[in-house]
Amino acid sequence: MAPLAECFALGAQLKKVLKQDFDLDADVPKFNCIFPGYRINDYDHAHALFQNALQANPQLASLSGMDAGISTTGLRVAGVPIGTDEWVQQFAQEKAAAVHVDVSKLDIISDGFIHYQMLRFCQNTRLVFLGRNTFFLL
Repeated sequence: MAPLAECFALGAQLKKVLKQDFDLDADVPKFNCIFPGYRINDYDHAHALFQNALQANPQLASLSGMDAGISTTGLRVAGVPIGTDEWVQQFAQEKAAAVHVDVSKLDIISDGFIHYQMLRFCQNTRLVFLGRNTFFLL
């Protein structure tokens, strides 16, 4: 419990400093927390640990809305999937399927050069970004 509580204390302090020094409000519900499946494989157990750590320290009250991003399998950070191998592979497959659907929508473009540019600079970059920033076995 100590490492989780220390992490939350750091988050609460960061939220406080951002507000005091820069007048910025950290959007707590957008914070994410992953409990790797090899240690905790049940969402309810992870959620209970999360809530217990927050309730154990009254100074963490500012983080009480943070439970929206709890996961035991994986999450996306800046468009990059982080988590178990199965979750990352599923994320990549879903992203590839979405690109496939979007590419078929470009068939209405009659100008070949514009079609090429849309494929190269819009659709291709989506999977290139994923491939460049994601580590998983194919």
